[in-house]
Amino acid sequence: MTGSFFRVKPELFDEIMGEEIDLVEDLFVFVLEDVGEGAVKVAQLGPRQILDDPVSEFGFIQTWNTYTMSVQDLDGPYRTVNTEILERIKHQCEELERYVLNIDDSIGSKYDQQINLGSIVAQASIAKLI
Repeated sequence: MTGSFFRVKPELFDEIMGEEIDLVEDLFVFVLEDVGEGAVKVAQLGPRQILDDPVSEFGFIQTWNTYTMSVQDLDGPYRTVNTEILERIKHQCEELERYVLNIDDSIGSKYDQQINLGSIVAQASIAKLI
C-alpha cells in the first residue's frame, strides 16, 4: 500500500452526517506508511482545479495535510511510485510538520477547506478502528 494512490470510498462520505462541508466526489490520498492495526498514514490530494493542472491525473499531494485512515476506507491502488519518489514525498511531509504555514487570504480559504475535509475524513475513518 505504501507509495500508492487510493480513492477514498464514497461509502465513508455517506457515514458522515451533519457536516457542513463541500465534500468532493472523488477524494484521493497517497499512502505514506503502514502504521499497523489496519491503519495507514496518508497525505490528502488536492483537486486539480486548485492548481489548474490538467496534467495531474489525481491532483497534487498536500504534503502539509496528513492523517491516519483505516485501510477499509480505501479503494485501489490506482498507481504506485518508486521508492525514491516516495522518500522525497515523505521527507517533504516531515519538513512541513515543523513549520506553521503562513497562507495569505487569497488561498487561505482553500487551504482551510482542505484541512477541514481531511479532519472530517480522518475522524470518520479512524473511528472504525477504535
